[in-house]
Amino acid sequence: AKAGANYNFGRSNFYINAGYFTRAPYFNNVFVFYTNYANKNAAYEKVMSGELGYGYSSRMLNIRLGLYWTKWMNQGFRKTSGTNFYTISGVDELHKGAELTATFQPVSRFTLRGMLSVGDWKYTQDAAANLFDQNNVFQKSSQILIKGFHVGNAAQTTAGLRASLELFQGMRVAAGYTYFANNYADFVPSAPGKSDSWKMPNSGLLDMIIDYNFKLGPV
Repeated sequence: AKAGANYNFGRSNFYINAGYFTRAPYFNNVFVFYTNYANKNAAYEKVMSGELGYGYSSRMLNIRLGLYWTKWMNQGFRKTSGTNFYTISGVDELHKGAELTATFQPVSRFTLRGMLSVGDWKYTQDAAANLFDQNNVFQKSSQILIKGFHVGNAAQTTAGLRASLELFQGMRVAAGYTYFANNYADFVPSAPGKSDSWKMPNSGLLDMIIDYNFKLGPV
């Protein structure tokens, strides 16, 4: 289910939306490696989300600011650890943050784009896990202490700026820089849950391009 509303006034608009849905757990988390062993902890996954935003649009400037909140519940997946693997169930995550995008085009040949995303994504409770060896033989059940850990494998803070200039018909040069911060490693099931996951050093990426478009033959 999803519902939303939008209100336009002048060059601006406010919007709000919210949603909720469920989905069946992934098959490989229900029956372990296609065996007859059923994971009793596997449950329907649930997602609740909400967003509030503002937009502005003119001939030269477009801006969009959004605030989001997403709650993931009862997630289940599988993780390997050496020659063993875990089926993990009951993972809850809370994602919240703000996102800003802007485009400035004072003349037709020049465009400047910017973005900023600041998030706070964390696990909100500990999870249940079943350990199996390489022969798919059940070993033990345990609890994975991840409550309060940051969700890994994605930078939770990013910022970017890109400029593009058309020198003449078909010829374009562009350059951009993207900054990544608050990027955490994923949790390790076999490691004791005493502290947050490893945090990757902040980094940035600079890229530049030159392209020229032209017709080749009568195509």
